[in-house]
Amino acid sequence: MAWIMPVPPSRRHPRERFQVVYRDNSGHQRSGGIYTTRQAAEGVRRRLDRGERIESIRGLPEAPVTDHKGRTLFGDYVTNTWWPRWRDGHPHSAYLYGKRIEKRILPAFGNLRFVDLDADVIGDWKAKMLAEQLAPHTVNAYLSLLATILNAAVDSDYLPRSPMRRKSQAGRAEAVKKEKEPRREVWVTRGQLDRLAAAINPRYRALVLAAALTGLRWGRADGAAVG
Repeated sequence: MAWIMPVPPSRRHPRERFQVVYRDNSGHQRSGGIYTTRQAAEGVRRRLDRGERIESIRGLPEAPVTDHKGRTLFGDYVTNTWWPRWRDGHPHSAYLYGKRIEKRILPAFGNLRFVDLDADVIGDWKAKMLAEQLAPHTVNAYLSLLATILNAAVDSDYLPRSPMRRKSQAGRAEAVKKEKEPRREVWVTRGQLDRLAAAINPRYRALVLAAALTGLRWGRADGAAVG
């Protein structure tokens, strides 16, 4: 079991810091390091509680602090760097994505430095959305948008890797995997099908009607048309 102890400010360290404390296998109390933010200390505490060895995680949350970009606030990067570039390249989606960023992403991560972001912090955010009973496709939309931002930050050297990815890079971390969405099937009436066929290019009309009336999968219908 590990816990966090606040470290009072001192002349050398004028801001409050946070020490992770744990008991080793022999029951002795040990230090897991002192961190400048509670989020970083919390990440180490959770790793220790999952059984990870302190040698493999000590200092990881604070290692990039010497890097100026790693100490950049997520909100400053999104507002001043990422968003202006992305918005100009995606004018038709800008309004929707801008609202999503304002509503949930900046309030959750805006005041965190890149160095303080990890899968557990993001997983807690996802859990809160699920607790609010947001639909799976809505939760997944927010996760995808955050992943896009973090991937761009990696490309610009604000992060060594996306905290949403597993260390092996083989897929997403467990805490931030997408939610399963219920399968949705949409059926059209014969009248709707006729109107649809009449509205498309005559070149493809017979192909659409044949696929709809026979249940032929689009991949096979497309292959038959090419053949």
